[in-house]
Amino acid sequence: ALFAFVVLPVLDQYMRQNAGTGNEQVLATFDGQNLTKERVDGFTRGHQATLFFLRDLADRTLRSGRTPQTAGFQQGQDGNITGLGINPEPSTEGSIRTFVFAGQATKKGFALSDSELAVWLERFCDGLYSEAQLNSLAKKMSSNSMNLPMLKEQLRLHMLAQVFINRGYA
Repeated sequence: ALFAFVVLPVLDQYMRQNAGTGNEQVLATFDGQNLTKERVDGFTRGHQATLFFLRDLADRTLRSGRTPQTAGFQQGQDGNITGLGINPEPSTEGSIRTFVFAGQATKKGFALSDSELAVWLERFCDGLYSEAQLNSLAKKMSSNSMNLPMLKEQLRLHMLAQVFINRGYA
């Protein structure tokens, strides 16, 4: 009885507090938040998928005779896409910076709603696709590993990070 009422609750509390910490490598800490290797790697994979999606969406938009109407989209004189509006090079370090800079932008009062991101995507495809069609395209291109809400979260963090960087330059 002593073991059940005294030792087990203490052991249970200890195990709950330390659950998962043994295998999670913390790559960075900011504002009391740990960025684990697993979280950063997942974000980096999402970044790659987002770039793939945006490049394909831009190609589809251009082939239809329309042009993406968003800041950051760039096309060279040869017709090749040179900019999509977010960081073009996914990396562990870049993902960490994105988390930190987006966090700083949020602390300064900047925010992007889902509706604002929907407008950005609509302008990016120049009205060619609805949100439901974009969601379907994202799932199709990523073999169901990415959907529109995940894409919007990637865009939100990258754009907030860019706002913070641009504010610093100003």
